[in-house]
Amino acid sequence: MRRGALVTVVLVALAGAGVVGTQLLGDRSSGGRDAGPTTASSSPGAATSGPDVGPPGTGVPGLTAPGIHVEATPAASGDVDVVENVVFTGGATALELTLPAVTGVSEAARPDAVRITDLRVTGDGVAVDTGSASLARGGRLLLPKAPRAVELRYRLVGVVMVSRPSTPGRALVLLPPITTGDDLRRLPVVVEVRGALVRNLVCPGLAAGDQLCGRQEGERWKTVPLGSGSTAVLAQLDLPTP
Repeated sequence: MRRGALVTVVLVALAGAGVVGTQLLGDRSSGGRDAGPTTASSSPGAATSGPDVGPPGTGVPGLTAPGIHVEATPAASGDVDVVENVVFTGGATALELTLPAVTGVSEAARPDAVRITDLRVTGDGVAVDTGSASLARGGRLLLPKAPRAVELRYRLVGVVMVSRPSTPGRALVLLPPITTGDDLRRLPVVVEVRGALVRNLVCPGLAAGDQLCGRQEGERWKTVPLGSGSTAVLAQLDLPTP
């Protein structure tokens, strides 16, 4: 069986067993699992005194080069603690927030109560007013003074479903980023998983032969740099014990 076909079979099998991805944050009162986020965009602004980074392709996206870097740490509860760093090519005056992209996960396997909690944002090291620390849907986040770099710290709740019967603690998790926008669609994304025994990372948006996108580095796993339209990342892992 070809590698790409194997990935598809694995995803279908996992979904059928009750493991899960997520959906875009939407207004549940409007009755739609397909309801999208409120209209928003990441807008270029005047460059600011952000971090000392190089041009795209010269460092780690979101840390030492323009792009997005996600560090996700699953908890025994099934929640996921996230540090998401964004570096723009210039300054940005707004950022769109949404739940992670859904690709390769069946509708029946998705949770129906996903939310973002404990949201804290800084722009070039200065706290940004988010309006609320808990989000039940996506929307537009204004960025005063057009920062070059933004850091988001938050917890994703309801994004994990444990398959039963299965190995205790075995789960499938759909990982961030939650940031998006016109500027960011042209920049690479790297997703890193810590604090859990990762079995594999799958990127269903990539070409069939590239969908097994995880690389193990010591006790962490990370994806190859991902491009626009292919940032959905599924992690098969064993949740840490309480």
